[in-house]
Amino acid sequence: MTEKSIDPKKVEEFLLLNPEFLSDNSHILNSLEIVHETGGAVSLIQKQVEILRKNYESTSGNLLQLLEIASTNEDIFEKTKKTYSESYSMQKSYGDSLSYGRDFF
Repeated sequence: MTEKSIDPKKVEEFLLLNPEFLSDNSHILNSLEIVHETGGAVSLIQKQVEILRKNYESTSGNLLQLLEIASTNEDIFEKTKKTYSESYSMQKSYGDSLSYGRDFF
């Protein structure tokens, strides 16, 4: 696959003409890295962004785990509800047959 070179001026022009583009596609911002020129020191903003990204990734991972657990819990609940319902129906049916037998004698 051949990489095409994009003219930075065209990108700039596009963004200026479409100011809502980055707002509408905020997922793009998560993958951008903007290095602040501060000489040999690390920019405070850069460090804060790095920490926020790590927290975001961790939180996203936790959320995915919680969704998986919730799905498993829902499956367990549905199976338990079905088992209880079947058990109750059988018990009621068995109880009805016993009372029918009592009326017979």
